[in-house]
Amino acid sequence: MALSVLAALALASAAAAAPDVGMIKDIDASSTSSAGSSAIAVGNKFFFEAVQGSNGAELWGSDGTESGTQMVKDIYPDGSSIPTNLVAVGDKLYFSASDATNGRELWVTDGTEGGTELVKNINPTGDSFPNQLTSMGGKLYFQADDGTSGYELWVSDGTEDGTERVKDINTGGSSNPIYFTVFGDKLYFTANDGANGSELWVSDGSAAGTDLVKDIYAGNDASVPSWLTVLGDKLYFQASDDTNGYELWVTDGTEDGTELVKDINTGGSSFPSELTALGNKIYFRANDGTTGSELWASDGTAGGTEPVKDINSGGNSSPQNFAVLGDKIYFSANSPGVGYELWVSNGTEGGTQLVKDVNGVASSGPAELTAVGGRLYFSALAENIGQQLWVTDGTSDGTLMIEGINDSSSSLPHNLTAAGNKLFFFADDGVHGREPWLLTEPVPDTPSTTRPLPSPSPTPVQTAPNVSGVSLTNKKFAVSTKKSKGKKPKVGTALKFTLDAPASVDVVIERKLRGYVSGKKCVSKKPSGKSKPKRCSYYKRSSTAKTIGVTGANTFKLNVKRLKTGSYRAVVTATASGLASKAASVSFTVVKP
Repeated sequence: MALSVLAALALASAAAAAPDVGMIKDIDASSTSSAGSSAIAVGNKFFFEAVQGSNGAELWGSDGTESGTQMVKDIYPDGSSIPTNLVAVGDKLYFSASDATNGRELWVTDGTEGGTELVKNINPTGDSFPNQLTSMGGKLYFQADDGTSGYELWVSDGTEDGTERVKDINTGGSSNPIYFTVFGDKLYFTANDGANGSELWVSDGSAAGTDLVKDIYAGNDASVPSWLTVLGDKLYFQASDDTNGYELWVTDGTEDGTELVKDINTGGSSFPSELTALGNKIYFRANDGTTGSELWASDGTAGGTEPVKDINSGGNSSPQNFAVLGDKIYFSANSPGVGYELWVSNGTEGGTQLVKDVNGVASSGPAELTAVGGRLYFSALAENIGQQLWVTDGTSDGTLMIEGINDSSSSLPHNLTAAGNKLFFFADDGVHGREPWLLTEPVPDTPSTTRPLPSPSPTPVQTAPNVSGVSLTNKKFAVSTKKSKGKKPKVGTALKFTLDAPASVDVVIERKLRGYVSGKKCVSKKPSGKSKPKRCSYYKRSSTAKTIGVTGANTFKLNVKRLKTGSYRAVVTATASGLASKAASVSFTVVKP
C-alpha cells in the first residue's frame, strides 16, 4: 500500500487518536535502563520496580510527574530487594521483597518510606518466597513456606499477628497452592494434599473452611486444574481425569456441581487455555484434534461449546493474549500468509476478523493487550520500525502506531499498566534507555499524535526463538525420606540451556509413569475387560516455573527437593513476540539416599 494512502487513513481517524505521551523521568541517568519487571496502579499512582545506580532494584512510586516519581524505600541498601507480586488491598500495596536480614518475605506500603515495612518474617531460617498474592475480603491470601510446613496457604491483615497459615493442606510436604481465583466470597485454587494429587480446592479463610472441592482424577493422580476463570455463578477451568485428558470443566463450588463441560478432543486432550469471560460465554483456545488449536466459546453446556472460527485451516492459529474491550474479544492469532497479528471477535464466525496486518511481511506478535479509555493498546513488531506501542479502535483504519517514543528503532514498550484514562509503561527512546512513560487518552476532536506505516521493504521473516543445549549438571538426585533423616540430600542443580534471542521461558517438570494402552491413549488405570493389556509409559506434569532468558547461555536452578523417587524430565519452552519454540528436554532420576 502506498504511503499516501496510509497517511490518508491516519488522517481519517485523527479525531479519535490523539493520546498525550511522554517520558516521566530518566530514573537511572548513569545507566542504559531503569526498567524492572513489575508494575501496578493503586488509586491515582503507579508503583513499579526500578533500578537507580547503587540503590539496585527497589520499589518506586509515581503520580505521572517527574517530581512525583521517587523511590519509595531502599529496602536492601547496597543490594536489590527486587519487589515482585505487587497487589493492592484497599489503600495498601503488598509485595514480596528481600532485605539484608530476613531474606525474601512479605512487605506492605502505604506509598511512603515510613509506611513501608516488613509484615512478618515468616521463615526465620530462610526465605518464605511469598507468591500468588491475591486480595479477598480486605485481606491478602498467598502461598508461602515457613521452613517447617512447606509451601501452604497463608492469610494476612497487614499485621504480624494477623499473618498466619490458613491450613497445612499437605502435612507430609508442600501443597503448593497456585492459580488463586476469587469466586463469590471464597478463594479457589489448585493444591496437592499428598493423597489426591493436585486438585481443585476452596477456602473461606479458615482452616475448617478449606477443603477439596472434588477429586477429579481419582486417587493420587492429579487433574491439575488451571486457567480458573469466573463467569456469572460458575467457575471454569482446564483439568484432566482418567478418561478424557485435559478438557474444559465447570463448578458451582460443590462436588456434585463440578463436572466436565465437553470432551472436545475425543482422541486426546484439547488443552483449553486463555479462558476469558465475555457476556454469557467463556472464550478460549482449544485443539479438537482435527482443526488444530483455534478459538472456541462455551455457554457451560456440551451443546453450547463449539469452535468460533477455523482461522488457520489445516494448521494452528493458536490464539493468545486475550483481552476484552466493550462487547468484543481481541487476541493475537496466526493465519496463513499473515502470521501472528491482531484479531477481533464478537463470538460469531462472520464477526471474527483480522484487525490489521501490522507487519506486512512477518508476524507482528501483538502482546500486552491493554484497554484504556475505550481503545486497546498493545506492543507489536512492525517492519522497518521495530517493537512499538500501538493503539486500535477495532478497525484497520483506526489501528496506528503511537508517535513520539522512538521514531528510528524499537522502543520496546512493556509492562503496560492501565489506570482510568492513563497508561503507564516502560519504553526506550533511543537516548535514555528503558524508562517509565505515561500516556493519557485524549478528549475527542484533538489533533493526532499517531503515525502511519512507512513503505514496506524486504526484511527477514520473524521466527520463533530456538532452545538448544539443554543439560543438567547432575542427572541423579538423592532426596530425603522418613528413613534417611540426618543424611544430606542434593536438592538442586543447574539446568542449562541456550537461546538465540531473549524470551520468556517455561520450565516444566514431568514425571514418567507406567500405564496401560487404551485406544490411542496411555491411561493410568487398567482397562476393563482385558486380562493382559499392553503397557506403556506417559509423562504427567509435576510442577511449572517461569524465568526470563537472554541471548546465549542461561542457567536455571532446578529444585527437586519435593519430588517423589522416580524418573522425570525437565521440558524447556521459550516464547517471544507470540511465537513459541519447539520444546527441548533433559531426563533425570530421583532416588533415595
